[in-house]
Amino acid sequence: MKIVRKLATAAVLAAPLALVGMAGPASAHVPGAKADCDGLTFKATKYNSHADNTVTVKIDDAVVSGWDAKKFGKDVDGAVAIPQDAKTHTWAVIIVTSEDPTGSHGWTKTESGSVGPCGETPTPSTPPTTEEPTTPPPTTAVPTTPPAMETPTPSETVTGPPVQTDFVNDGSANLVPLAAAGAFASVTAAGAFVARRRTRR
Repeated sequence: MKIVRKLATAAVLAAPLALVGMAGPASAHVPGAKADCDGLTFKATKYNSHADNTVTVKIDDAVVSGWDAKKFGKDVDGAVAIPQDAKTHTWAVIIVTSEDPTGSHGWTKTESGSVGPCGETPTPSTPPTTEEPTTPPPTTAVPTTPPAMETPTPSETVTGPPVQTDFVNDGSANLVPLAAAGAFASVTAAGAFVARRRTRR
């Protein structure tokens, strides 16, 4: 009887331990990740906080700063920005736990994919151009021509027939003064005659 009781007691004590061992893996270790142009989000919940758990995040095969085998306990969640450069990018979230080093249970898991293109193509900035001062070509001074002086037009001299100043010494030259003297004498005599008649009256 004592042996039967001991076996029964052992069975009762072992049953809860077996249930705990079976319930642990079934209700724990839930990894997941998704990505779109708004960003990459990931999480892992219900992991054993006493195990060695890490998470690594990569964009285009480059480890994102702060997420290089980052340790976590029971839960972890995070978000990473996706480049907005109108290109397609690859991503990966690697969750590793010491409870499943080979990944046979799915607790150590890698989620990966691609996203994009997102955003607009950046416009290259054009550096300001400095205009070099242009040197004007040398100018050749054109000699100025002084205004032409007008040559005065000679006035036409009207020439008449030559005036004959010499008198032919044929006696006619002496007749002019004599005729003038005679006319003067006649005028004088007439004047004297008129004066006499007025006196007599």
